[in-house]
Amino acid sequence: MSADQIADVALSLEYVKQYGANHTGLNYKQLYLLEQCVVWQRLSVHLGWQCDNVRASYDEISKAIQDEVYAGAKAFVKANKGRYECGGYIYSGNGQDIGQFWAKLNVGNAKLQKVSSNTSITNDSDIYSLAGAVYGVYSEKNCQNVIATLTTDRDGNTEAVEVKAGTVFIKEQQAPAGFKLDKKVYPLTVEAGKTATLKVSDTPKVTETLLEFFKIDLHKRLADVPFKITSKTTGESHIVMTDKNGQFSTASDWASHKQNTNAGKTSEDGVWFGSSEPDDSKGALLYDIYEIEELRCASNKGFKLIPAFDIVVSRDRTVIDLGTLTDEYEKEISIHTTATSKNGEKSILAGKEVTIVDTVKMDGLVKGTKYQLKSWQMLKEENAELVINGKRVESDYTFIADSEEMKSRLNIRSMLLNLVERTL
Repeated sequence: MSADQIADVALSLEYVKQYGANHTGLNYKQLYLLEQCVVWQRLSVHLGWQCDNVRASYDEISKAIQDEVYAGAKAFVKANKGRYECGGYIYSGNGQDIGQFWAKLNVGNAKLQKVSSNTSITNDSDIYSLAGAVYGVYSEKNCQNVIATLTTDRDGNTEAVEVKAGTVFIKEQQAPAGFKLDKKVYPLTVEAGKTATLKVSDTPKVTETLLEFFKIDLHKRLADVPFKITSKTTGESHIVMTDKNGQFSTASDWASHKQNTNAGKTSEDGVWFGSSEPDDSKGALLYDIYEIEELRCASNKGFKLIPAFDIVVSRDRTVIDLGTLTDEYEKEISIHTTATSKNGEKSILAGKEVTIVDTVKMDGLVKGTKYQLKSWQMLKEENAELVINGKRVESDYTFIADSEEMKSRLNIRSMLLNLVERTL
């Protein structure tokens, strides 16, 4: 008999064995009869006996049960070919030949569980995902014959796949978002009837990214300007400085990651994010979203700082060119005020109640910005505040600028008790 013929008989008998375990109403004699009939039916096909419809007496076993068993055996053989290790013997002697057949389950399950090797970087980050990693399951170490595929879900787990018992080899075919492709081949021992789980960790990608740009005012490049780079995922933050040309880069060939790492005092100091040791063969920035913020210093004094902005690092060895970042001079607000009487006179007489009209002209305002203007009256000849009844004469006015230049008039009504003429 061929190996396929032996497997056909052995699996048919295995089905009857499992059927009997699930149908406890059948006694051992009935099961023996079903096994004998199944063997004769299958051997009749393979050896040409022409008795492939042999049956037990329906008084012993009902027709319905026999129909179910014989049809079920054929289906079981078809569905389980290759899942069992099968064998058989024929014992020949002076009497009738005796056959012995056996089927032993020869498959188990393999699955995979993936984690991040640096959860402080990857957890709660939209850039990294454990979902979508694809692993091939191979029958040999050189990974030529793929027998199954494992795909991770959002938690890094895969469904179990059935493989032959023994050792299989697993290798990543496609890395999930934000992680490096793992090129290692992992052996996994699978026992028959059991599930074996391979646990692996993926390394977050880093990127060799050129930022932080030219830093200039309208006329010259600004050196020694500090910028703070902050991971929006972990909060890790480091300072970088522009060089004499107003430039900075996180590339290791600009400044070694290992040189005064994260000192942030000069443009020669290296920068490195993450918990691993600085490595000049890798980029300084992990996949993440970073906030770039210009800090106040002597070099940018008198300038308006650039508002903080975000960058996304999501590709390996990619240059993020921020171009030229220009600082503009901060506008200074100029104020010119003219105080007169209601009639336009600069001099007033003591003892007379007057209304002082203070006309204020302002320049350098930012349209849409809220301002508060406070004023008080001065005595020109004494260069002193005008005080009446122990209080200085003052007024305030709150407004929202509708243009860069504005005029405002403040009316101050006072009873001047001074006995001499005063000049405002």
